Amino acid sequence: MVQILIVESHASSREYLRSVLERLGHQVTEARDDAEGLEVARLTPPAIVFIDILMPTMDGYEFVTALRSQPGRSAVPIVFWTAAYLKREALGLAQECGVLHIADKSALPEEISWIVDQCLGEDAIPEAPAPDKAIIREDLRIAQVTATQRTVDLQTCNRRLSALSELGRAIANQNNVPSLLKEVCEGARYLLGARVGFALTVDSHSNQVNFTHLAGTSSLVDREAIEKVCLLWQENLTATKRTARVAADHEVMVRAFQAALPRCTKPYLGAAMLNPVDGMVGALVLGTKIGVADFDEEDALIATAVAAQAGVAYQNLASTAELQKSLTELQTEIALRRRTESELHNVETDYKSSIHAAPCGIYRADLDGKLLVVNKVMAEMLGYDSEQEVVELQTTEEIFCEQDERQRLIAHYAARDLVMNVEVKWKQKRGAHISVKLNGWPKLGQDGKLIWYEVFVEDVTALRKVELQVQQAQRMEAVGQLAGGVAHDFNNLLMIISGYADLIQSGDFEKSAVIERVGHIARAAKQAASVTKQLLAFSRKQPEQLPNVDLSSLLEGLADVIPRLAGEHIRCSIKCGPSPRHVRIDRSEIEQVLLNLVVNARDAMPDGGKLTIEAVYVDVDESYVQQQRVRLAPGPYARITVSDTGIGMDEATKARLFEPFFTTKERGLGTGLGLSMVSGIVKRSGGDTWVYSFPGKGSTFTIYLPAIEEPSETKEIRSQAETIPTGSETILLVADEQGLRTAVREFLRSTGYVVLEASNGMEALQMCGDYQGRIDMLLTDYIMPGLSGPGLGTLAMKQRPNLHIICMTGYTDRITQVPGSCKTITFLQKPFSLSVLAQTVRDVLTDNQPYSASA
Repeated sequence: MVQILIVESHASSREYLRSVLERLGHQVTEARDDAEGLEVARLTPPAIVFIDILMPTMDGYEFVTALRSQPGRSAVPIVFWTAAYLKREALGLAQECGVLHIADKSALPEEISWIVDQCLGEDAIPEAPAPDKAIIREDLRIAQVTATQRTVDLQTCNRRLSALSELGRAIANQNNVPSLLKEVCEGARYLLGARVGFALTVDSHSNQVNFTHLAGTSSLVDREAIEKVCLLWQENLTATKRTARVAADHEVMVRAFQAALPRCTKPYLGAAMLNPVDGMVGALVLGTKIGVADFDEEDALIATAVAAQAGVAYQNLASTAELQKSLTELQTEIALRRRTESELHNVETDYKSSIHAAPCGIYRADLDGKLLVVNKVMAEMLGYDSEQEVVELQTTEEIFCEQDERQRLIAHYAARDLVMNVEVKWKQKRGAHISVKLNGWPKLGQDGKLIWYEVFVEDVTALRKVELQVQQAQRMEAVGQLAGGVAHDFNNLLMIISGYADLIQSGDFEKSAVIERVGHIARAAKQAASVTKQLLAFSRKQPEQLPNVDLSSLLEGLADVIPRLAGEHIRCSIKCGPSPRHVRIDRSEIEQVLLNLVVNARDAMPDGGKLTIEAVYVDVDESYVQQQRVRLAPGPYARITVSDTGIGMDEATKARLFEPFFTTKERGLGTGLGLSMVSGIVKRSGGDTWVYSFPGKGSTFTIYLPAIEEPSETKEIRSQAETIPTGSETILLVADEQGLRTAVREFLRSTGYVVLEASNGMEALQMCGDYQGRIDMLLTDYIMPGLSGPGLGTLAMKQRPNLHIICMTGYTDRITQVPGSCKTITFLQKPFSLSVLAQTVRDVLTDNQPYSASA
């Protein structure tokens, strides 16, 4: 009785051999793989070792070499335990490693007993016997002849077919792809007697190749090299070319396997894994047939059959996995959708509650302007009793005063743009107008088209009224500050006028001397008119003008006013070069901006200093925006800089600088609305404001306003009045001031007109009715006893419908206060030059278009 070790990975084969050996009276130890077998042999020295010629990570040669390297194991008898159809391969392997005994796995107990007895008879040999090469070569020759003769032997074929069927059943029983490919690699390797086997798969969607399993070695293989191996086999195998051979010394195979598989020196055999749905889904590759032979055509057919079975099984598992994944995803999506629907319902409920409880107006409308949702605050804002009344309006057309503004907003939403802080005019139910600020965003469908847009509305009517009141109060404060300086300048101008008038009246002079003195009087009168105009501009609300302002002329006109506002203790510098561009802003608003900044600068320099105002035109691009840290769209801008050398500001003050009602001045000395209005005016004009200041270093306010090219019609008007135009029409002149009436009458007659005159409105009406000839124009003063100029014009046009009317006035705010019936009247602002009068008369008579003119 001796100790025998069985190293076999297949349990059934291991159990059969164990039972036979134990019945013969021997003690048996078992190992399921090569590594376990070596460890058992080390711990329990065996008298005989039965080993399979192919194990998970070794073949028989590698195991024999490893076993005999253990101390005291070099002479242990070894029996190759192999399938009958691999007898030829086993003989070749035995010759390589010096193994003298081979046992067929289908051997009867008597045959196994005889082999054991043969092995025990060799125990006295101290070292591993050198194999008798002649005998082995003769045995090999005989075996090869026998194998060749028995290729078609029914018993061998049946055994290989049985093994193939068993592998097919094992493949079919796998329930996941990794275990399937492992079974395919190991089963095919054993079936065909290959040292190694590996598999790769091809993704049918992305065509990406993945290396999946390597059987026959435990050595690690470089991942990058393996990827190249996969690509090599993908190129060599197709749905039509189902098998291929690649030499072991191929560059790609050597780089990948030379270190891990040094004994794989024969060609590799590859077979395509196919299925009827996707074609080639992978490949099975076997390397180096053990023994002296190479893979033959029969091996290729078997590899093809195994790969085909594997391809179908792989497709079934992949499809099942995809279906399972889809089912899981569907179940997850259904659960998620149900939860989302529940949450959406809750959100909708909360959202509707939030809309109706919001402190500001909210509405939702479609692209046609039809109102979908309106909250209570918006209904109250528009003067309606309920939200439903507002929703029943046809469209938002009934809310917007200016439809152009509404269309621009809808265009923004259609373009998927946000609308931020846009101020428009709305009309209430009873017709009153309110100012509102809108912030809105579009709701887009999955196709990217606009479904509806939602807008938050803030009523800023009261705020705008407060701003206007503050602006007017600031203007009046400025007028009070200007009064001293203006009175001084005006008295000087009156002295010039009266002085030269006295000189003219004091005696007879030559005509040239009189003309010279009259010229001095005219220039003084013009300067006086300029001072008066500046006072009116600051103390009264200016009529709305086109938002095109020439900064050069504006700053030139303020050159005398700003120093007076700043005070004698502050040095003022105003710079602006001529430019063909204008800024898009109302003239009175830009004057208000400059007024606030000058007053702030003055207050920051109580002990004196320097105030600098400079205007230049710049072209803003993306790099300029990043460098200057301004929020502007690219384009041309006017940059106005107001700098002082005052006390400056810290970061905390700058952070709140433009907040309404924030001020650093003592109570009663400031409202805190000045800089807030500056920021609001600039932003409404499409510009931006930037502040640079440090304590003790002064402050610099930089304002950017959109610029445009000077309108061509403005250039044409400038060139007019070069010569005084004449005419022959009949003009009815009405003025209660005899001096004004006389001067205008004489001038108009000198230019060819027929002039009728009246001292008041009633007299003029009577003349309109009694005069038999044609009266082409009514030239009337605005303020007269009894009947005003606009009132006279309205009554006169009833008598003479084709009458042209010019109204002379020194009050600019009166122009915006005339009744609707007087909108065809042209206003001429006093004081005006006689050349401007002549040009205005000619333009009105020729163009038949009302407009406001000034000197």
